[in-house]
Amino acid sequence: MANLFDLTGKTAVAIGGNSVLGSSIAMGFAEHGARVAIVGRNLEKAQDVVKAIQSSGGEAKAFQADVSSRDSLVQVASEIEA
Repeated sequence: MANLFDLTGKTAVAIGGNSVLGSSIAMGFAEHGARVAIVGRNLEKAQDVVKAIQSSGGEAKAFQADVSSRDSLVQVASEIEA
């Protein structure tokens, strides 16, 4: 039976991934094999989450965006897809 939670080869985007709850969700994505895009207003906090994921053997990258701004989200989406 296939692992229903296998995210290997996929990119998961954690909006608010630099918060307490968001970082836990991001860590869960990484534990299941996803590359994780940590998106938040505070880039420094997002980078701290990236370091935690990487220290556990996962793959992640930090992005800064304001989710209340459509333009900001469009911009960060293009950065994640690149």
